[in-house]
Amino acid sequence: MRILVVDDIKEVRYMLEVILKSQGYEIVAAENGEVALKRLKEQNFDLIISDILMPVMDGFQLCKITKKEYPHLPFIFYSATYIDIKDKEFALGLGADLFLVKPLPPDELLSEISGLINRIQTDKVETKEPTISDEKDIYKYYSERLVHKLETKLIELEKEIERRIEAEKNLKKIIKEKETLLQELYHRTKNNMQIIISMLKLYSRKITQTEWKAIFKDIENKIRTMSLVQQKLYESNNLSQVNLRSYFESLLDIIESSYLSSNSNIHIKTDIADFEVLLDTAIPLGFVANELITNAIKHAYSGSEGTIYVRLWKDDKNKIILLVEDEGKGLLADVDINSPDNLGMFLITGIVEKQLQGKITHKNENGLKWQITIAQECYTKRV
Repeated sequence: MRILVVDDIKEVRYMLEVILKSQGYEIVAAENGEVALKRLKEQNFDLIISDILMPVMDGFQLCKITKKEYPHLPFIFYSATYIDIKDKEFALGLGADLFLVKPLPPDELLSEISGLINRIQTDKVETKEPTISDEKDIYKYYSERLVHKLETKLIELEKEIERRIEAEKNLKKIIKEKETLLQELYHRTKNNMQIIISMLKLYSRKITQTEWKAIFKDIENKIRTMSLVQQKLYESNNLSQVNLRSYFESLLDIIESSYLSSNSNIHIKTDIADFEVLLDTAIPLGFVANELITNAIKHAYSGSEGTIYVRLWKDDKNKIILLVEDEGKGLLADVDINSPDNLGMFLITGIVEKQLQGKITHKNENGLKWQITIAQECYTKRV
């Protein structure tokens, strides 16, 4: 037995084909009524199973034409959209032999189909003839069903739009709450760091040794570097990324106010590109920049006049490059920057290579030049 399956949804056609082939039926598929009529002219069929809502030509039109040209060909409607009782009455009035509502379990579907085929083959029932034959009546009922379906769909769409608007409001509320909480977290983190800085200042006043005062000052500055990122994020609309130009400009202001007096002979010249990086990149990069710049201030010129150059940019391969250089006396020959004894440089190397997964190089001629290269950010955006 050859069955023509008509449905515009590929997955439904495939499912019906699998189910019916499992019972030995030969299946031919069509995606709409117009294609189905072409198949009918090319081959003989024993049964049509058709959806109703389809483009080009729907199931109602297909049934009307089929029953006129092939009056003894059994026709089954299998629909998920036209399921109203009046839809069923109209479908049967066009001459359909069976009206089934999707989805049916495979065994029930096969039972309905085989039951109809058995009744027809044993002459217990003949294929149905249309009870609605007048073109005006068909047009009237057809229009009514289409209008009814359209009205139903519009009501469903209105409800769906209302539901989505409400869901969007709730989502915006949740996002706003999370943004507020995150901003509060950044604000509290910054304030806690400020408290730590204040405590360090109080303790440093009791210290008389110059070396220890310098250590406390360095610690304060490192905490300020991290606190500054929290401040930038708190002020920003983007709670995951930091604008490096803004961050480095503020960082350099802190360094200059901490280490350079108004009459200092050391000057810092900058060329900072305007781009953003993730929080997890900004904090360690700022820490490294702070360490390299303050080291240059302390050791490069030993009180004489000089300039420290700070450049930060992205190259054509999207690599982040930080350059800190001076024209001072450079590193002493016996300094091992990779030695744990040289704690500052040991930490910088570890941060660049381990945390940022970047590369750090230096040239020790006509001054000291440090270059940090980060091929790509190794963290993902979380907000």
